[in-house]
Amino acid sequence: MPRREPSPPPGVAGASQLTPRPRRTPQGQELAEHTSYTEAALLPCVRDMNQVHKDAPKNNLQAVRKKYAQEKHGAVSGIPPANL
Repeated sequence: MPRREPSPPPGVAGASQLTPRPRRTPQGQELAEHTSYTEAALLPCVRDMNQVHKDAPKNNLQAVRKKYAQEKHGAVSGIPPANL
């Protein structure tokens, strides 16, 4: 069985989802004030989630990606990954 990386705490994962580009927006500092997580604490989780987003087209499991490509679901799976 392959070894899995440890998962981030739920608070870090949640705050990271709200910080796609903390350095480029004034929200980064404001978010850190409200969540008590620094940019440095969130960045590894942000990078991991960004890599999952970049690798999605190559993944064997495509049902969710195809579902959210539909207009009735906002076509959100077609949004390109951020360049971090």
